Amino acid sequence: MRTVSSSIGSESESLLTCSKFHFEEKVLEKLVRLEHKVEIYEETIKKFENLFVSIAVTAYVSSAQTFSGGVVKFPTVYLNLGIKDIETFKTSEKFVCEFSGLYYISSHLRTKTQNNAFYVKKNGVYIAFSATDDENHYSTNPISAVVELHLHDTLHVQASSINIDSTYSCLSIVKIK
Repeated sequence: MRTVSSSIGSESESLLTCSKFHFEEKVLEKLVRLEHKVEIYEETIKKFENLFVSIAVTAYVSSAQTFSGGVVKFPTVYLNLGIKDIETFKTSEKFVCEFSGLYYISSHLRTKTQNNAFYVKKNGVYIAFSATDDENHYSTNPISAVVELHLHDTLHVQASSINIDSTYSCLSIVKIK
């Protein structure tokens, strides 16, 4: 009789060990699924928060400048709303997107230079064009675009050989959605 009870006891221990392992495995699987769901919820919350982030900048040309096919500098910031790294904007002459979304960019360049073009570029690609007229007088020339930006995308205004007056020359970028 003793042998029978020990064999039953060892079977029962074996079943308990197997059952315990199976239970731990199921708990681990559930934990992994739960972690995945939490990651998805965190991404959803981040996207939702991005909808309500206000981003806006208005900056001016600080002094009359001549540009020869380069990026137009707008170092004098009048308004900065929500841009964490405004110093990069001032020094690199490019707006770097910190929050994905739909943006409106508008620039007005006052110049007396005739028949010259200027552009808005996203990540180095032309997205909007404008040009000065052929009259020999000061004119303020607008350029604007609506563009979808993702994290770290860049926007900037580029001009051909043009003399830009600091008065009335500005750039505004606003996150609209």
